[in-house]
Amino acid sequence: MRELRVVLLGGRIFPPLRNLLADREKIGRLLLFTTPQTPNKPENFVKTLPQGLRERVVVKRGEIIDPEDYEAFIRRLKELLERWSGPVSVDITSSPKIPALAAWEALRQRQGTVLYSLASSSVVVRFNFKDNEIRIAKEKMEPIRVAQYLHLYGRDVRKNFDVEQLSFSGELEKQEAAYRVALHIIGQASFGIKFLKFFRCFVSVKEEGGVIRANLKERKECKKYYLKNMIELFRFLAHRGLLKLKRENPLEVEVTVNNAGFLTGKWLDFYLYMVLKESGLFYDCDYSVEIPRGEAKNEIDFIGVSKDGVVFVAEAKTGEVGRKDLDTLEATVNLIGGNAVVKYLVAHQREASLHPDALSSLKAQAEEHRINLLFSESLPPENLIKAFKEPKFQPI
Repeated sequence: MRELRVVLLGGRIFPPLRNLLADREKIGRLLLFTTPQTPNKPENFVKTLPQGLRERVVVKRGEIIDPEDYEAFIRRLKELLERWSGPVSVDITSSPKIPALAAWEALRQRQGTVLYSLASSSVVVRFNFKDNEIRIAKEKMEPIRVAQYLHLYGRDVRKNFDVEQLSFSGELEKQEAAYRVALHIIGQASFGIKFLKFFRCFVSVKEEGGVIRANLKERKECKKYYLKNMIELFRFLAHRGLLKLKRENPLEVEVTVNNAGFLTGKWLDFYLYMVLKESGLFYDCDYSVEIPRGEAKNEIDFIGVSKDGVVFVAEAKTGEVGRKDLDTLEATVNLIGGNAVVKYLVAHQREASLHPDALSSLKAQAEEHRINLLFSESLPPENLIKAFKEPKFQPI
């Protein structure tokens, strides 16, 4: 006979999903409990289940419990468990503490299994009650895809940028060509973020037929950002086909709107994705995505589910970095897991370019929000991989 799985939903609902997927062949019924304070609805949890499992498993959802009433919940749980003659298990990973304690006692008396997933790894611990003894088993959890994880929080996934929209010259595939351009920009450390400021100013003119035509002579306000040796970078971009270099002095270019969007910031989103995807650290990852819900739209520059089942989110900043960027990242991550997510703010800006007081304040705020803060010195591939492999701030 298949098993009854009880899930006590709370703030961290993706580990119970992974546990459910790992045990899908032996589960026959799913029972969900929530509290009035639970930020995640049962229907979001159910929606993420594979169709075959959703069709086969009988799901009872929406039962709301008082997170502070131990006696009422243990009575209700015992009543429901008595109606099931087969094996039973309860996942307490995301549960508030008092219902978790009640579930522990109810399963001890029923001789069932209590599951708890560790926040900082892919391990699920199973406490099996049998003959008045506890047998403890530890197992690896099954990772989930990025889209599946976001669906847990009622969020759809929509790309707001894709390198396949870009125009290049040469025989390289677009992803490889875009990666080489991003790597080249990172290598121009002497420009710092001046290239971004110049290029944004330079192309902030009306586009016609999907093409932006910009002339430095006509954009005098851009001159304070322009460096004479920047022409070598423009020659490189022209060689790759990202823009047409019509004249070098005064600088005059034509660039498509999509290519301009890549050069004014999206290149860092994609660079993070390419380096981290090839690092072997991630089971699944994506870049430049919107996570809309209703009228609200939030953007994620990079999101990945590690092979250990931990979710990483990064905000990529190609301009000047400040406290507002940390607040934006924190607000977005709070919608999809909060402190259960590993957070990064990755800046193209050089750490040394910030005033010591501003840098100290920024680092203090990052530490307060448990955000891993990286500057341009961490952008070379080997440095970036090391920083993501060994985050200073782990999930809670």
